[in-house]
Amino acid sequence: RFELIDGLSLTAFGRRAYRAPVFNELYYAGYGNPDLRSEDAWLTDLGLDFNRVFQSAWTLKAKLDGFCYLLTDKITSAPTEEDPDIWMPYNIGKVRSTGLDILAGIAHSGTWNYTLDAKYTYQSSLDMTPDSYSCGMQIPYVARHVVVLSGQVEWKGWNLSPVWQLMAGRTDGYGTLPDWNTLDLTLSKVFTLRKCGSFRLKASLYNILDCRYETVSGYPMPGRNFIFGIDFNF
Repeated sequence: RFELIDGLSLTAFGRRAYRAPVFNELYYAGYGNPDLRSEDAWLTDLGLDFNRVFQSAWTLKAKLDGFCYLLTDKITSAPTEEDPDIWMPYNIGKVRSTGLDILAGIAHSGTWNYTLDAKYTYQSSLDMTPDSYSCGMQIPYVARHVVVLSGQVEWKGWNLSPVWQLMAGRTDGYGTLPDWNTLDLTLSKVFTLRKCGSFRLKASLYNILDCRYETVSGYPMPGRNFIFGIDFNF
């Protein structure tokens, strides 16, 4: 990380990472693949990071990152032909993943605290395995385009958090999947207990627009749904 000017930094990293198959991926009855190999990856990233505070109450941030990942024996899973309800892990020999992350956000602190963030990710993750039937194609389940808009408003222990996301350019073993988007909303309130901590009541409404979508062909995701919860902190 190198600071170019006040609030603007150049960031970069390079590292090698391994992921060994977990026990269930290797040996779970009816699912495990004992021939599964460890995943090996070279990860590189180069970007610009901007963060400035204005008038002590406003914070403006922005980030631009370009990345390139080279993976060998990437581990993924897919439904089996014999029984689509059973997923089998397998290796993809060579994967080249390149892309761009763009983030912009603004925040305000005071009696009312609120934030607004927008993020876009472009990711081209191609199967580069020689002689593979899918060589040069996007690997399954990785979206080529992802857009996320999120916000948060806080006031006297109340918190309102909307999130909208769009997934486009996804594939699975059967071909290209339709694009989809969801809108979620969470409302919570923190209550302080005398001398014994606090608790938070939370209500979340997911997929408000009732979008009918599938992350994998034949596996429909829930429509409009909700969750209520309570958290204690002693």
